[in-house]
Amino acid sequence: MECKESGKQLKQITGNHLAKCCGLTAQEYKDAHCVSLTRDWTGTNNPNWKGGERFCKCGNKLARGTKGDDCYRCINKRGTKNGFWGIKHTDETRRKMSEAWTGTDRKPHGKPHTEEAKMKMSQSQRDWWAAQTKEYKREHIRKFIEAGAKAPPARTKIEILVEGMIPEGMEIKSDYRIGNYRVDFLVGENKIIEVYGDYWHCNPEMFDKDYYHKQLKMTAKEKWGKDRIRLEKLEEMCYTICIVWGTEVRNGTAEQKIKNFL
Repeated sequence: MECKESGKQLKQITGNHLAKCCGLTAQEYKDAHCVSLTRDWTGTNNPNWKGGERFCKCGNKLARGTKGDDCYRCINKRGTKNGFWGIKHTDETRRKMSEAWTGTDRKPHGKPHTEEAKMKMSQSQRDWWAAQTKEYKREHIRKFIEAGAKAPPARTKIEILVEGMIPEGMEIKSDYRIGNYRVDFLVGENKIIEVYGDYWHCNPEMFDKDYYHKQLKMTAKEKWGKDRIRLEKLEEMCYTICIVWGTEVRNGTAEQKIKNFL
């Protein structure tokens, strides 16, 4: 801020400065030069200036002090107030969207590494590994195996109910691994009980063969074929299998079915 009387640059023109400089009072100085004695802190002169006006995504200007990035109109359209609340894509629309993406060229972001660069990075990793001690390598491999080990999946309600239907005294192994597969229950040496949820396994009594399962991203017929291949592989290993559906657990017919199987 420049003093009009002395020409000096000051942070603020005070009464003490005017008394020493020109002998004028603050009011006389303002009347003579038509200026303010205080610094202008508005806009970019403010050290806390955060950069201009803010606008909502809809284009409305946000009022000063508005929290967030939405104006009052957009805030009132959230949740159940939004006209599209609860509206979901139909199975047919999802199938078309999936087919539209199939076969498209999805290029990775950024510039890919050249073959020469890949070889250099690979050789650098091999050199680093060769320089490590045996104790470090052993511990590193142990942690790698532990991190990659998959925890058994959480048991469903119908699996817990089915386990209670198996007669007492029989040897039961739940979530048991056989080859490349996990079975729900292995009873004795070679009897398998599989619990199929009506939705996830597309119960034929409830779903048409052309039904498209949006989570599995396949039709009911494809899911049945996949399950059939799995059962055939287990049967080739000399296991007998009983399929218990969720509807059978709910209507009370599952327990007798299990007893007849065992």
